[in-house]
Order: sequence, then C-alpha cells, then structure tokens
Amino acid sequence: MNSAMGIVSNEWQLQEAKNKFSQLVKAADEGVPQFITVRGKQTAVILSAAEYKKLIRPSVPQSSTLLMPILDDDE
Repeated sequence: MNSAMGIVSNEWQLQEAKNKFSQLVKAADEGVPQFITVRGKQTAVILSAAEYKKLIRPSVPQSSTLLMPILDDDE
C-alpha cells in the first residue's frame, strides 16, 4: 500500500497506481478498496472480486420475488 510518514493510504495517483499495480491489487484482494485519482479527483476504485460480487448480487433472491403476491392498484 501507499504510505507517507507511516500512514497507510488507499488512495493512489494514477501514475503511482500504474507503477505499483501489483501492490494495489494485493491490497484490494485483502479487502481494502483502492481509489485511483486523476488531478486530485477520485476517478476509479479497485475492489476484490468478492467485494464486487457482493455489490452486483441482488439484495432479494429472485426466488423470493417470485413468491410475493402481485398487488394491483385496487387492493
């Protein structure tokens, strides 16, 4: 991970992220999202595959949705 004066950071300038990409990926794999900045603005985030899958997984299983009753406006 990136550090300055012993402070661990999860924010990387683009050029530094390119130079230390393997470190960045390792930190993300350990569960710490890594933020990439361009001109001081957070532009991208690198997440572990497990964290990404949690984000894209539906919060309600589709099987539960199928079991819900259908209500129309009159009810």
